[in-house]
Amino acid sequence: MKKLLSSVLVLIITLLLHVAQAQLACALDPAWDTDGRVVADVGRLGEHIVVQPDGKVLVGCNPFGDSYAYIRRYNTDGSVDSTYGANGKFVVEVAERRTDIKGMVLHNGTLYLCGNTITNIGAIDTIVFAAAIETNGGWRNSFGTGGVKRFDSGNTDFYGVAGIGVDANGKVYLAGLARHDNLFVVRINTSGVLDNSWDGDGVANVATNNIEHWWEVQDIDFDKTGKVLVAGKKYKANNSSSVPLFWNVMIARFNSNGSLDGSFATSGIGLYNSGSNHLDEGKKIQVAASNDYLVIGNTFDGIDHDYSVVKVRNNGVLDPTFGNAGWSIHDLNASNETDYCLNGALLPDGRILMTGNHEAGDTVYFASLLLDANGARDQAFAVDGYFLDVFDHHNSNRCGGLALTSDGKIYLGGYARTCINGTCGPMHMAVSRYVGGSPTVGRGDAIALQFKIYPNPAQSGRQIYLQAIDADEVISLTLTDLSGRVLQIDPTKSSFVLPDLTSGIYICRLQTEAGVAFGRLLVE
Repeated sequence: MKKLLSSVLVLIITLLLHVAQAQLACALDPAWDTDGRVVADVGRLGEHIVVQPDGKVLVGCNPFGDSYAYIRRYNTDGSVDSTYGANGKFVVEVAERRTDIKGMVLHNGTLYLCGNTITNIGAIDTIVFAAAIETNGGWRNSFGTGGVKRFDSGNTDFYGVAGIGVDANGKVYLAGLARHDNLFVVRINTSGVLDNSWDGDGVANVATNNIEHWWEVQDIDFDKTGKVLVAGKKYKANNSSSVPLFWNVMIARFNSNGSLDGSFATSGIGLYNSGSNHLDEGKKIQVAASNDYLVIGNTFDGIDHDYSVVKVRNNGVLDPTFGNAGWSIHDLNASNETDYCLNGALLPDGRILMTGNHEAGDTVYFASLLLDANGARDQAFAVDGYFLDVFDHHNSNRCGGLALTSDGKIYLGGYARTCINGTCGPMHMAVSRYVGGSPTVGRGDAIALQFKIYPNPAQSGRQIYLQAIDADEVISLTLTDLSGRVLQIDPTKSSFVLPDLTSGIYICRLQTEAGVAFGRLLVE
């Protein structure tokens, strides 16, 4: 009887491990609108996606042309949630001509967003705004005026906003441009009032100090010590001056009082270039478990655009152990077709997800690339590490929105349309869902745990090192192969000699007082 139970247990473990391994491969999730794709509203771009704790999905839909943005909420099966706003839609109208959403973040049940408007009052002007929306759709009236805070006067008369973030204390931050040569970071309270403890008036400005040098702001985030990070690029002004052409990935780091952090890079600002003839730009900044930074974006190498990631240590110096001297650059299918990355995320196991577009004539794909923590392509995610998706007869698809779920699903959003010989039909808002990520843990989760096991891939008989993150004490570490055989590792040491193992993938289970985490080890 014991032998039978043991065999059944091994079979169950084997099946579970095979299921876990199968989910590593990227594929459309048929549980989302029966085929993994939702193609809906005409003239809309689903550029921002937020997943609620209950699994419902908020999609920020920007207009193509003069109109207003709105937010749609979908159920977990891809159907519209009619209980949200008015029949599943909440309109974000801030000015009478056009309103665009540029960033969304969910905090304590409130959806905070930022954006730009165009108004015809007196002239055609751009107004930056922040807004707060209740759980079921509707303005949170305690924020700003009727749920909206406008920045259109005095030292808050900004050119445009690019990103929004909420820190651990509930402070709301916006980042963008006051002018092309002057970026801003503003901090407000949850009431929408400027926080004067941030740079004295709630607004921190950073000038290029050269009218020929311009900023582009793309993202804002916070590191593990609460430092404020802004990412984008610094580049030559769009004019015919004699200043040599350059695009550099930019990271600016701020202290809690709004001053630039002089301990980072050069006086708080890091500029990074992958090659003397390359044009580099950052789209998304992510903070590694080690509190180092990865900026996901693009590199133009003189031939075409490629996906790129640069890894920067916490002091602002490139990490030479990552990729090629700190850079990982990828032409997806080595065809010199345009690959343009617009978003990205760092998975809990340290892998790097990059999403955007791959263009091949009239056909444009939603494109995803997954890298290992060292910058190499993750071959288990898809063939050669990348996955392309085209929406059937809608052959021209562009992807900007990205969200991950706690069970490892990936949402991409943008638009889909049909193009023939350069002539294109109407745009439709498009959202797709895939399996193939890894479980995510929200910020502030008391049992959040990540760890690194390296080198990975590894070889039998070699020294293996374990770096546990956010763990008070390691209790146990096991390696399980795909047949269900479990190998117990001594948890009292930070390194061990890998026993003689058959080549293949092993599931690593790390038990600590803080919780349990899983990873993969490839044995060659």
